[in-house]
Amino acid sequence: MFSEHGLMNIGSLFLALAIGLLFWGGWPIVANAAKGVTDPFVRAFLVNVVSAIGLLPFLPGRISASGLPAKGVLILLIGGLLNFLGHALFPRLQTAQGSHVSLYMCLIPALCILAAAVGGPIFYHDPVTVPKVLFTLLILIGAVGLAFTSLR
Repeated sequence: MFSEHGLMNIGSLFLALAIGLLFWGGWPIVANAAKGVTDPFVRAFLVNVVSAIGLLPFLPGRISASGLPAKGVLILLIGGLLNFLGHALFPRLQTAQGSHVSLYMCLIPALCILAAAVGGPIFYHDPVTVPKVLFTLLILIGAVGLAFTSLR
């Protein structure tokens, strides 16, 4: 996935593009077309049940009580709770009057990027470089610009 210098190789870059553009970037656009399903929790459930069931065939032989440290499980469950709350609230954007998929689907990933860009160095001591700071600032400027242009 990464070169000996810690940089992404071309295969990893294409994989990130496929995941970001087609799969994770595409599902909200597809889900937005489900106008008949207006209940936010039903929308969130229907989107996420496919992901959960889709992972089941990969689990046998990978989960064991001895291989799951309690602290690690607790941290992952907290992460899952945060993810659940985000997914439970996200459909409200899709059904809110005046919400535009072209706005919130740009704003939310930008905020996710900012959280990782700030959290990585703070919690995991990821290196902070001039290009990372510069491009993170550009993302921040874009997110703030989108937020202000969307206000009425």
